[in-house]
Amino acid sequence: MQNNLFNWSEHTWALLDQIGIMLGLLLPIMSLLAAAWAFLKKEQIKHWFSRNQFPHIGQSTDASSRWDGLVFTLSQTETPKWVIKTRSPRYIALLASEQSAENAAQVEQYARQQGVAVITKVLLADPDDLQEIRQEVKHLIMRLQQKGCENIAVDITGGKTTMSLGAFMAAEEAQLPSLYVSSQYDKTLKQVDMRSATLINVSGNS
Repeated sequence: MQNNLFNWSEHTWALLDQIGIMLGLLLPIMSLLAAAWAFLKKEQIKHWFSRNQFPHIGQSTDASSRWDGLVFTLSQTETPKWVIKTRSPRYIALLASEQSAENAAQVEQYARQQGVAVITKVLLADPDDLQEIRQEVKHLIMRLQQKGCENIAVDITGGKTTMSLGAFMAAEEAQLPSLYVSSQYDKTLKQVDMRSATLINVSGNS
């Protein structure tokens, strides 16, 4: 009769003992490898832990909120003009499609009349190409930073849905706030009633 626990054989216990010794040797090695990987990837890990949790989603921005640089996805002219007038940025950048090129020119002219510098206007070759949109917005953000803008936001109100999505992704990657203008449509006048306009935080701090 065997006296070993569970009545396992001496051979089984010897095998388990060897496995335990191997695990005891491997765990410190794996810990060192994990520590080395964490050191090499510390920026990516830091970014993951500090990623946006959308703490202010859906909140109206304070009327006194200001940004020295704004990127606009553009279709109609009313909302970007309203943001420019009420928030008085130093610089803006415009992202439009060929279909909204004329409206983009009107917004550009209006901004200059308000004393706001327009650093660039990009006309997308394909307003459905998310990768192109994302890259162009990242470039516009970089241009604003080169102009000395430290407080930048991306207004994703205008343009096609794909333009808003691409701009939102670029803003998130740059850890910048995304904004949206909420307003009512006047059926009588058949246009947006900017008297009802509110600037909403999609993400980021106001």
